[in-house]
Amino acid sequence: MNSKLMQFSAIVCMAIALMLTTSCSIKTVSGNTPLEVETPSAQFLGDFKVLSWNIQDGMWADQYNNYDNFVAYVNEINPDVFCVQEAASHFDEDSGTLSHSKRYLPHNRQKNDKNQNPDGWIALAERWGHQYVVMGDYLDNYPVVITSKYPIELVKRLGDNDGVNVSHGAIHVKIHFSENYYVHFVNLHLNPHDVNNRFAEVAYYLSYTINSEKYYTEKNWLMMGDFNNSVQSPLCQEIRKNSYIDLWAEMNNYTYDSRIDFIYGTDAMRKSLKACYMPMDFARQEHLTTSVNGVALNSGHGLWRYSDHYPVVAEFSLYDE
Repeated sequence: MNSKLMQFSAIVCMAIALMLTTSCSIKTVSGNTPLEVETPSAQFLGDFKVLSWNIQDGMWADQYNNYDNFVAYVNEINPDVFCVQEAASHFDEDSGTLSHSKRYLPHNRQKNDKNQNPDGWIALAERWGHQYVVMGDYLDNYPVVITSKYPIELVKRLGDNDGVNVSHGAIHVKIHFSENYYVHFVNLHLNPHDVNNRFAEVAYYLSYTINSEKYYTEKNWLMMGDFNNSVQSPLCQEIRKNSYIDLWAEMNNYTYDSRIDFIYGTDAMRKSLKACYMPMDFARQEHLTTSVNGVALNSGHGLWRYSDHYPVVAEFSLYDE
């Protein structure tokens, strides 16, 4: 064998070995076993984008369209991490109630174990390039889910505990963007009916996450979801007393009372924050009106057809001056 052929063969062998090593490192997290961080499925260059969205009963309005509109929209936003609230589909196209076996997305890919990752969500997340999926406790038909391009370490599913009546629950995870950089994510959905219960839920979530002695030295925290409380409410003011900053207000220099979907972050996350906004492109062909401060008002068509909440996006860059 001549030297050039030998060199070519060596290059081919190295490429095959690299492909095999990379594929073996991909894993989906389930259960409470801490993740062994290996080579991430995406190359982290210091920038990442987070999408948080209450998708209203599991984006039920798009389920018989194979979720094509929903998937196309998520791909357009292209988040690195997607925090979902109301991650189970309950209604068919005529607003009739679905059976329990059809309540996960997509409804024909159900996995029976409610507290593990449903096959449907894994299949759906793969369509926007996310290989990691964790679902919260299925408490009252409105579980939360996190999907990610980067490995997820499930720290705790925050369901009923310590006498607290948790309505929809929360998830606390670490997302490992690289071997040396991770961020704590808390994805929650508070009680929509009882303000006192919302206070109890928030106190419970804070005590097990950012206020826990176990995490006193941890600086990188993001907490997001449907808080069912407006900006000026005593509950949201209480959250801001616990090392959290309203990232939307930080970037946009104003708040408005009707906002109930938040992305909160610690000062370490605020320093790397580059943008925080509500994308409206999903409804570009629909009928929306706009208020004087630029906030979209729903006319009963458009985005409301898919969800009664607007998505919120935060973008971060660790290495920009």
